[in-house]
Amino acid sequence: MLIRRAQLVSAGEEDPILGGASALAGMGGMGMGRAGAASEGSQLDLLGMAEQESQNRAMLRMVYILEKGLSTTASPRSAVDWMLARGPLIADLKAAILGNYRCILQLCSVLSQGSFGKKVVDEIINQCDVMINLREVILMHRVQYSTTGEGPALEKALGCLERYFFLVTFGAYVNDGSSSHFKTSFANWLGARPEITSMLYAFRQKGKRLYLFRPVEDLSLLSEESLG
Repeated sequence: MLIRRAQLVSAGEEDPILGGASALAGMGGMGMGRAGAASEGSQLDLLGMAEQESQNRAMLRMVYILEKGLSTTASPRSAVDWMLARGPLIADLKAAILGNYRCILQLCSVLSQGSFGKKVVDEIINQCDVMINLREVILMHRVQYSTTGEGPALEKALGCLERYFFLVTFGAYVNDGSSSHFKTSFANWLGARPEITSMLYAFRQKGKRLYLFRPVEDLSLLSEESLG
């Protein structure tokens, strides 16, 4: 889907993932003449509405994930009750379900148009979530590990986070390579970027590596003792 999108956009077609406002999002509004300036406000409004919808959806999905994750404990409290009692952690959980982990944001900072590329990947994930939503699965397993302490849950969370990292990276490769018809392979493109491969090394280290989940590296409040 990433490659097909790049081909359509390169051919001057409307972005099949983000729609007509994607050009403004990707270029930050640069390069617009006077004729296009009149529609800039409406495009910004559309982007603002899309962002608000994303935030609202994240809150609803966060409730669902907490309800499912906390059901493994003996606590009778609902996820909503838990959220109301622990407001400061809500922002961190919301950031996680939006995929704003520290390692992902660091990756975006070294990629060309990294934030925009992440937005494209996130929208593709959203459109495919009838089957599975990778961002939600990461947080689901992370919550399950915090409530059960089971190693397999943590390994699944780490594995899914690494897949997400690779998806954002591959999206950047597609954006860079579409104009040259992908003459450079993904492996060679990645090998020429040691700043990315050094980040990937963190996923291959031994140990819990909870720091990769920042800002939700510490979910001790989700333990049964805290909820009791």
